[in-house]
Amino acid sequence: ALICKILALVFFFAAAMAVMSAEPLHVVLTFEGKRVEVELTGGIEELQQKAEAELGLLPSSYGFFDMCGKVESSNLHRALRAAAAGDECVLEVRERLEWQRIRALEARIESMAVAQEQQQQQQQ
Repeated sequence: ALICKILALVFFFAAAMAVMSAEPLHVVLTFEGKRVEVELTGGIEELQQKAEAELGLLPSSYGFFDMCGKVESSNLHRALRAAAAGDECVLEVRERLEWQRIRALEARIESMAVAQEQQQQQQQ
C-alpha cells in the first residue's frame, strides 16, 4: 500500500499533465480473457461507458482494478500513470458476484430453452 502511494505521488504530475492536455491515453481493459484497448480523454465516467460498450457490461455491475487495488474516480490518476508515461496501462474489469450469477443463470435458462425446442422438433 505504501508503494502504491509513493508511485501515485511520483507519477501524479505526469498523469495530470497528460489528462489536462486532452491527449488520449491508451488503456487496456481485461475481462474474462478478453483484452480491449480504449482511448481515454476524460475521467472514470468515460472509462465506464467504454467498458460497457466494448465488453457488453451493465452499469454498476463491475469495478476496475490495477496492481494496487480498486480504481475509482478518486484514484484514477494513479492507474493512469503508466499510460501518461508512455507505458501500457492495464485495468482488470471484475464483474460483481451477483452479476456473475445472473449471467450464469441466463445461460442456463437459454440452454434449457434450446434443449426443449430441440426435443419438440424431434417429437414432430
